[in-house]
Amino acid sequence: MLTLLLIIVILLLFGGGGGYYGRKAGWGPRGFGGLVVTVLIVILLIWVVNELLMPPIPMPEGVPSIIR
Repeated sequence: MLTLLLIIVILLLFGGGGGYYGRKAGWGPRGFGGLVVTVLIVILLIWVVNELLMPPIPMPEGVPSIIR
C-alpha cells in the first residue's frame, strides 16, 4: 500500500494538477492534461481501496463454478 501511495505522489508531482511540474512534463500551461491525470489517479485510488477493504464473497452452495 505504501508503494502505491508513493507512485501516486510521484505521478501527481510530475503529471498532475497542471502546476510547475505538470508544465515541465508537457501538459501545457493551462494544465488540462494534468487535471485528467489527477482525476484518473483518484478513480484508481478509490477502486484499489475498495478492492482491498471488501471481504471476499463466498459462492452459495450448488452454484457451478466458472473456473475449471
